[in-house]
Amino acid sequence: MSADSVLNVVIIVIALFNVVVAGPLAIYLRSLTSDLRALKEELDRDMARLDEQLQKFKDEVHVQYVRKTDYVNDIREIKQMLKELNAKLDRKADRA
Repeated sequence: MSADSVLNVVIIVIALFNVVVAGPLAIYLRSLTSDLRALKEELDRDMARLDEQLQKFKDEVHVQYVRKTDYVNDIREIKQMLKELNAKLDRKADRA
């Protein structure tokens, strides 16, 4: 076999490899890359939507809910006011 025929065989083997293995592999990888981009875009949209919902919840939580410490302090204040009112009524009742 001459060098030219060996070179031709090598070129044919490389061409067959490209057609049989590398071509379909490249097509598959391109498809996979496209699918991953689509999934990333969908994930980015979902994350943006979740961020908006979280911000909306943070904005509304102060209107709908009361912290336990605030509730306890408010109840304590109301009880103190009721005690003061009761004491005033008792003093007025004693005068009458």
